[in-house]
Amino acid sequence: MTLVLIGLPLVMFVATFVAGILPLKLTVAQHHLKYLSFLSMGILIGTAMMIILPEGIETISHETTDVALYVGFPILLGFLTMYILDCMFSTNVKAQESSVVESVVGSPITLGLIFHGIIDGISLGSSLASGEVMTLIIFAAIIIHKIPTSFSLSTILLQEGTSDSKLYWHILLFALLSPSACWFTFVLIKLVNAKSNLVIGVLFLYSAGTFLFVVNHVMHEFSSNDFYTLPTSVESDTTTVESHSKISRNELILSLIGILIPTLLSFAKE
Repeated sequence: MTLVLIGLPLVMFVATFVAGILPLKLTVAQHHLKYLSFLSMGILIGTAMMIILPEGIETISHETTDVALYVGFPILLGFLTMYILDCMFSTNVKAQESSVVESVVGSPITLGLIFHGIIDGISLGSSLASGEVMTLIIFAAIIIHKIPTSFSLSTILLQEGTSDSKLYWHILLFALLSPSACWFTFVLIKLVNAKSNLVIGVLFLYSAGTFLFVVNHVMHEFSSNDFYTLPTSVESDTTTVESHSKISRNELILSLIGILIPTLLSFAKE
């Protein structure tokens, strides 16, 4: 049991961290990085819709029949939390970005993923403490979406212009907090001899709300003029803006492939 308790979270940390720093170690041209970012955006969308939301609803449904009461409010609260944090910190931090802490606090995608990582750790720690036979399945379900999500986090932060030194800290925090939450939850449950799947389910849905804000934020960033410009042509006294999609066919296909990855993983873990 001790080996499992120490080994599973450590494997989770190493796999998540390695996947996160991989884009830093690869020599990627700017236009290829943009393509990777669209793939990563798709992964985030698919993870939110096909893994996190169903996971929270399923966990709650095992504990209560009044599912509707417990679903909407945590999602809304999670979304509003990220919205308020983004309004309070994001603008100033992007302009100055004077410290690692400000960089993390000013990044909605990092905050959202960190919180979800904590919930993953709570879920795994709760399973370990109760000695469930499903522990390895829960671990597998967590790891198969944390690896592509970590890669996506790194790729999107690079596209947004985060420096390599600060990006290491973003990835380290994301990778570290799941194992930490796992061990903390295990000790807490053993000490107080209590476990609540209802609380875990509500936390998952709160996490889903933060994730939905992250997805909205990333999609807005990718459709902004920071990533794309509309060409103009001047003919006599008339300026004509050429009409075309801001997202190319290849970028659309890559984002759909990204959505498909967690969708297939969600079916595979059933």
